[in-house]
Amino acid sequence: MYEVICPQCGDTRTVKAKKPWMKDQEEPFEKMCKPCSMTGKTHSQETRNKLSQIAKAQQTPELLQFKSQFMKDHPELWQNNLQQELGSQSRIGTHHTDEAKAKISASNTGKTRTAETRAKISQAMKKIRSQNESN
Repeated sequence: MYEVICPQCGDTRTVKAKKPWMKDQEEPFEKMCKPCSMTGKTHSQETRNKLSQIAKAQQTPELLQFKSQFMKDHPELWQNNLQQELGSQSRIGTHHTDEAKAKISASNTGKTRTAETRAKISQAMKKIRSQNESN
């Protein structure tokens, strides 16, 4: 077993056999790990499309059924990671920075909302206000 260290992040891993690139080095061997080697690089659109097709081909109905059944059989593996409160309730008590507020304001400037959207916003705000008043 040989120990290999990534010079960029410092992660260590072991390899079973001596590789050709190790012949010019002494222990501990240094070689950049895959995540570090991709830092700052992007895939071309063609490569992204190929990776997407590969991922879609691997999602067979049998595999999806297996994953679903596994999640049902082993809820202890994932249920503890769920957030207790979802939606707008999870941000209660937190505030946006002035910079974030300015970005939100700039992105909303000039937008025209439909009557349906305005009604939904109004309903949501009334619900929030009534909850705040009852507390």
